Amino acid sequence: MAKKRRKIVAFSLLAVVILMLLVSKIIFFDFVKVKGSSNLTEYNKNSLLVVQKNKTPDFADILLIETPINKNQKIIRCIAKPGDEFEIINSEIFINNQPILETFVTIKKYRVNCFNSSATDKLLNHYKLSEEENILGVYNLNLTKKMADSLLKDSLIMIKPIIVEAGLGNDSIFPQSFKYRWNEDNFGQLTIPYKGFSIELNDKNYSLYKNTIYLFEGKIIEKNQTGDVLINGNITSNYIFENDYYFVMNDDRTNFNDSRKWGIIPTTIIKGVVITSL
Repeated sequence: MAKKRRKIVAFSLLAVVILMLLVSKIIFFDFVKVKGSSNLTEYNKNSLLVVQKNKTPDFADILLIETPINKNQKIIRCIAKPGDEFEIINSEIFINNQPILETFVTIKKYRVNCFNSSATDKLLNHYKLSEEENILGVYNLNLTKKMADSLLKDSLIMIKPIIVEAGLGNDSIFPQSFKYRWNEDNFGQLTIPYKGFSIELNDKNYSLYKNTIYLFEGKIIEKNQTGDVLINGNITSNYIFENDYYFVMNDDRTNFNDSRKWGIIPTTIIKGVVITSL
């Protein structure tokens, strides 16, 4: 009888533990498996991530979001927070007019030139490249800074970053407007709104915030024939945001399927902050 009672107690405790885990998953945590290639250098395909729900994101946090375009889940890096002034100058990130120290590993595009066949063979073998990937002996490679610095030590290899010049607008880059000739390496300056933040709706910033106000704030925003801005049919010169917003980027900076393409994202599509992997 005592042995049977111990079994019942053990099963009861196990059931309580399982129930607590299920409740914590529903309320506090989620578990996400990385599918396909990751654009974050810290995690690889099939990594199982623990995501804390309802946690306020901070700079460099890895977020689980629902992408604003196709509503797929994606893990991505938080770069700028509500109230920040964000800018990219020659692929370097500036927050509030100050360059930031990126404590995480990023991948950028470099042009690599080998001056003899020995250096070429070394490059091909090390990075598992084929001869067809070069143009007149020059390779365009996606490298971390550590990898680039390693190549710089070879006197028979010349390497330099590939940066899209300021003013050479990319039509795929936010805000997709001829008034802003931004690209993946030179972007902004852009103010990241916070809840209660007020902006003047003028001809200059209409293109920057119209999609945000429409898609994430649920307001119909348009211009009339005389150039006045209307929100829900009423002429207005100011708007007060109802959500906090963030700017997010891939660690692989050669892939600009992030806020450089979508624009800022609201807290409503942020599902949580990654706190560890299993």
